Amino acid sequence: MYKYLAILNGLLISIMVLLNGTLAKATGLYFSLLIINGLCLIIVILIIIIKKIPIKDILTLPKYLYFVGILGLANITMNNISFINLGATLTMGLVLYGQLLSSIIIDFGGFFGLKKQPFHPKKIIGIVIMSLGILIMVIY
Repeated sequence: MYKYLAILNGLLISIMVLLNGTLAKATGLYFSLLIINGLCLIIVILIIIIKKIPIKDILTLPKYLYFVGILGLANITMNNISFINLGATLTMGLVLYGQLLSSIIIDFGGFFGLKKQPFHPKKIIGIVIMSLGILIMVIY
């Protein structure tokens, strides 16, 4: 079940990068960021109001967790810039490659409070294949 959810998430991310990049081409980088994040803010506020989520629960979170908003903005910005200059396929390939490398480090180190995951040498085969695929896309 969760593996299918992760695949669906990957599909949605690809569509999101495509649409965000297209919006950035049409309106400019900063105005597209305003549209994307402004709509997200409005939708989340509506969800909080409709579900009657108490704000006090949100305010008790550790302050460092609010940093993810900056990461989200940086992510959308870099996706849009990459999409405009590299196209959808190379952008998504490089994004996935970066996610793979950072995920390996996070799993192996048990960072962010996650349980440490052992690194199986067989994973190197997948990493090498993906690295070669990215290299071929960058060259050609």
